[in-house]
Amino acid sequence: MLGLTDDYIDYVIDHNPLKHGTFPTSTNIPVYTPSFAKNELCKKKVILFLSW
Repeated sequence: MLGLTDDYIDYVIDHNPLKHGTFPTSTNIPVYTPSFAKNELCKKKVILFLSW
C-alpha cells in the first residue's frame, strides 16, 4: 500500500458497510463509517479523498 502506515494515516472512511470495523491489508489503519468522518474532519489538518 505504497508504504503508507498508521504513522501517516489515522483512519480510512468507506461507504461499504462490509468494510466498517476492518483494516486494509497489512495495516493497522481502521476503516470507519462516513458518519464518523463528519465528527472528526474538523480536527484534521489534511484530508485526502481517493476514488477507486
